[in-house]
Amino acid sequence: MAVLFLIWRIITIIWCGPLAMGYYQFHQDIIRDENLSLGTLFVHMKTFGRGFCLMLLEALYTLLWMLCLIIPGIMATYSYAMTCYIANDHPEMTANEVITASKEMMKGNRWRLFCLELSFIGWDILGALALGFGSYVVAPYRETARAFFYQDLCRKNAEQEMEQSSNMGAEQYVSYDSIERDVLE
Repeated sequence: MAVLFLIWRIITIIWCGPLAMGYYQFHQDIIRDENLSLGTLFVHMKTFGRGFCLMLLEALYTLLWMLCLIIPGIMATYSYAMTCYIANDHPEMTANEVITASKEMMKGNRWRLFCLELSFIGWDILGALALGFGSYVVAPYRETARAFFYQDLCRKNAEQEMEQSSNMGAEQYVSYDSIERDVLE
């Protein structure tokens, strides 16, 4: 019986990566007003290894941080919270690149995500009062909110990049202007 349980556990760990990526993709499609299909949940089975490696590395890194102390482990969990969303948007990135991008994206935003998840505590209590059946309603609602959070982070990052590039362009313009003045004098 223990061997069967171990085999079943290994199988579920292997399949969870691609299925989780499909679940996150489904919620991204919801907020982007794209065609919704239950087939989206299984679309990442084609890139099975990528989803498995991503989830395995994320779990391994979080475990290593948890071994340090509980607080760094919790912070790591929030740092890696956007890995599946980034992986869905950037299929060319490797698992480590996706995890690194998630850490960069979540700098300064972990508290915001914590507050977002804390706002669902009332819904979780209400779902528990409904003998746990309410969690089937709350979980998709929470994940859609996280997808909106990811879109907001992407929008803010794009605005910051545009602002930096426009500032860089202005600095270049000033430097060319000063060169022209030096030449004319």
